[in-house]
Amino acid sequence: MNDIYTDLGDGVFSDSKGNLYHEEMVLRYRVMYQRSDTKNPDRWSLYSSHAKKDKAVEFMQNMMSEEPDNMFNWMLKDTGEPTKIKRLIY
Repeated sequence: MNDIYTDLGDGVFSDSKGNLYHEEMVLRYRVMYQRSDTKNPDRWSLYSSHAKKDKAVEFMQNMMSEEPDNMFNWMLKDTGEPTKIKRLIY
């Protein structure tokens, strides 16, 4: 969905439906997760982002070791550079 955002000032944006967002910097290395019982294997969610690969790997390994029941699948994604995203304010 490509929505047009209106800048309301103070780092707040709104979309055509009136939802409010703020900009967030997402770093290059992203730790992604999904429920292991997912019905849509292509759907991943951002858990954290890191500037350095070794820190991202370490973080992901810690998350995996703290979760003995394998409730989630984990993936490290390298996007090549940081990006700004709009995050819903709720």
